[in-house]
Amino acid sequence: MSDPDRCKPLLEYILGIKIARIEYAEKQKTIDLSYDAKGVRLDLNVIDDKGIVYGDINDELKDALHYMAGQKPTGKFAKELDAAVQEIKRSDDWRVDYMTYAMNIREHELAAHRQGKKLGVLEGKIASVRNHKGKIPDEMIISILDLDKNQFIEISDMIDNYPDWTDEDIAADIIGE
Repeated sequence: MSDPDRCKPLLEYILGIKIARIEYAEKQKTIDLSYDAKGVRLDLNVIDDKGIVYGDINDELKDALHYMAGQKPTGKFAKELDAAVQEIKRSDDWRVDYMTYAMNIREHELAAHRQGKKLGVLEGKIASVRNHKGKIPDEMIISILDLDKNQFIEISDMIDNYPDWTDEDIAADIIGE
């Protein structure tokens, strides 16, 4: 809770108010549960959009924050959260949904990586054409860059027709991004 921008949406949701700003009531006190846990900060004032100051966060919220930091749930809300988490963990449907979701994300990441790599390789070829065209024979550029004549012509035409475009712009246009 040391970052007001991150805790503001959670507090707005839990408290059911629109928060204008968060102020820390006293010097920061962090609760560290273990060496690898995130700290939890509980000494703050919440000021809503009407200027009303909420100085004390209720025990339910404190318990929920302790639970999210790794402690056993003690309050009603924290116990409800824990029950929901445990139910989801036991759900075969959730596991399938999670794995499907995780696999889809990974597939998209790999596709983006391949596309980015393809784009980067093409950018390099475009830069080489731009830098060497007219200085060495076209056939040599085609051979060195492993281009066919049509690819070379397309790249050359794009460089000539769009002189303000970067190599990345031309590559994206050729690939169709």
